[in-house]
Amino acid sequence: MTCAVTLHITACSGGANLSGAAVTDGIGLVYTNAYGEVIILFDDPVGYSVQVSKSGYVTRTVAVYTTQCGTTQTFCLDTAPPPPPPGPDRGGISCFIVTAATGSAESEEVVALRALRDGVAQRSAIAASLIDAIYDEYWQFSPAVAERLDADKFARQGALMAAVRPLVAWYRLAGCLALDRDNEPALQEAKRALPDACPRWLSPRSMAQRIAALRRQEPVADDAPQTLRELAPHLHRAASLPLVNWAVLEPLERCWAIAAERLDPVREVGRWLGDAPVERLCALPAGNAAAHAQAVASLLAFSAEDQRRLMQRLQARTAQAVTPAPRPTAQPGKSGCGCS
Repeated sequence: MTCAVTLHITACSGGANLSGAAVTDGIGLVYTNAYGEVIILFDDPVGYSVQVSKSGYVTRTVAVYTTQCGTTQTFCLDTAPPPPPPGPDRGGISCFIVTAATGSAESEEVVALRALRDGVAQRSAIAASLIDAIYDEYWQFSPAVAERLDADKFARQGALMAAVRPLVAWYRLAGCLALDRDNEPALQEAKRALPDACPRWLSPRSMAQRIAALRRQEPVADDAPQTLRELAPHLHRAASLPLVNWAVLEPLERCWAIAAERLDPVREVGRWLGDAPVERLCALPAGNAAAHAQAVASLLAFSAEDQRRLMQRLQARTAQAVTPAPRPTAQPGKSGCGCS
């Protein structure tokens, strides 16, 4: 049965109706009327999500459900902050692919990832060093992918639904567990949102299998979408980069596996955090090793087992740093700093 829900879009600051706001599910596109309203129709028995955007405001993804059929649901858009000033700061240019897929460096997805990155980095110097190392690898392939997405709106829509929204949901849950785990309502909402970010019509099991094949750098099947075939060399490059593989491709595969197999999202995120590749850091931050370890542990206090696994590798890396080996030359497929 087709469900109809009226979206009423307003400005979070002041509550003004936002006419001309674009509403898209990645396939169709409609705009709000003079009253900031638009009717959306969907057939999914569980729910439906769309992206709402308007110039000068932060793009937002909203979800509606069959229990809301025939009702009006109000959502507001935040005013977009001013762009970051030019300079060496990575904050404004780190999310190439997400920016390209969402169409804005100030989209809801980019803003959320940037805030999480900053929050984690402030809590732990080790985590900040790991984030920097991940970006060093990320830049080796992401500009080419972003350029391809910029040139094709259908590729952007595909990347948004297949990769960006699931990853944002994954990192949202990871952020709740690491930084805000006492906020039970937020944690439960993030837990529910993760499988919902993987549309069932894309076949979660098939998606998980395709991402696993990419991580193994296997040839892309001839019947795969054209965009995926064109991006395969860049994605295989990403899979060869150990930090990117852990930070991007592994959680993406786990997202779709959670949706396909109804796995526990909290357990999956915990296992992933416990596998954080701290041993690949070429240099540890200056300071007290015990204090660094305590800061890292605070990000994993929700899982003793996962914390123990990570701390064992961190302690081994700390011991290695006492008598460092000669620094090897960087090689293709390895971290730019030369770590093995």
